[in-house]
Amino acid sequence: MGSLASLSVTKRPLAKEIQTLESKFMHLGISKKGGVLASIEVRTTFIEEIKAKQFEDENLNELMKKTAIDKDLQYEEDPIAILDRDVRKLRNKEIKSVKVQWKHRPVEEATYEAEKDMRDKYPQLFIDSSTTTFFL
Repeated sequence: MGSLASLSVTKRPLAKEIQTLESKFMHLGISKKGGVLASIEVRTTFIEEIKAKQFEDENLNELMKKTAIDKDLQYEEDPIAILDRDVRKLRNKEIKSVKVQWKHRPVEEATYEAEKDMRDKYPQLFIDSSTTTFFL
């Protein structure tokens, strides 16, 4: 037969090159009832190549060591400093807000949060309200 495998499926023959199927990790078999079975195998070498490329990135490795990630791939963002204060004026009330520097984030990604919420969650940031406080 050479390099071709010929199988009868319904009324027309099915021919595939064995080498092509082999390179795609496909296996063909014939069941007891006369049908054709095909299965695809995933080789771990491909997955290992992806992991190797991932762990070669030094910046990613450094970040993973510093960040405590739980089993759901989530981590808690902790505030490290209050950079600015602001008062948002609405029609009938004023909302005090603070610009918060978050751990594992650059200064450019600091966000404004409601001061009341931040005082409730993170009172250590407001020990001395006259100066900017840094916690590392």
